[in-house]
Amino acid sequence: MADVRDDLRVWQNMSNVIRIEDLLYAYEHPCPFQIELADYIAGLARAMESISSLEVGSSFGVTSALLPQNFHKSLLDYDPVALEKGVEFYERIGQSVETTNRDILQTDAGPLDGRYDLVFSAGLLEHFNETERRTIIENMVRYTKIGGYIVIGIPNHYSLPYRLAYLGLLLLKRWEYPQEQKIRNFDAEIEGMDGVVPINETLLDRNGVYSLYPGPLAYAAKCIGRLCNSEGYLRVFLFQRKG
Repeated sequence: MADVRDDLRVWQNMSNVIRIEDLLYAYEHPCPFQIELADYIAGLARAMESISSLEVGSSFGVTSALLPQNFHKSLLDYDPVALEKGVEFYERIGQSVETTNRDILQTDAGPLDGRYDLVFSAGLLEHFNETERRTIIENMVRYTKIGGYIVIGIPNHYSLPYRLAYLGLLLLKRWEYPQEQKIRNFDAEIEGMDGVVPINETLLDRNGVYSLYPGPLAYAAKCIGRLCNSEGYLRVFLFQRKG
């Protein structure tokens, strides 16, 4: 199993080659799961005039950039290069953003304690083991104001088409990202955790997984998906911080 430091090197290597033009393209042509997740988060704040948000493990912060303008947006990541490019990207699209270069496994919340109305992550937890995941979730809760929301998105490891695509790309050495760890029972991950109340769970991006397959195989994967009710690519969990 890869070490977290090895994973960090993978992310940093990717950050080094990404150009601002690439980020602008990603913003103008976002992935379906990013659009749906941004819409989901925006729906939580529909009645609020303004809302402070923090994206944990944000990299460049493209998903946060898709949130409405009444969001005061912040990014947290361990990769300083990604955050630096994120700031430049936000300037290019006419948005403001605050950044924090921090190890998400650091347990002292410091000045971030209880600061945000909404804290979210997507595509983060699956790259850590169970103990590390629990630490990350506890930190996300600490960053959130009392009564605020925590939104966590992970790949749907119950989806057979997704698992087949992921394992196939690993076998062919075409998976560009750090390896993922299966998260089967999220209730067990937060069992006994103080200060957090589960609200609901939903699935987003029902067709995005098929983009991982080359042409003819995508049709076969869709057939498999219909037979096994593969649901959606992104499994999203909503929690609220209690007093």
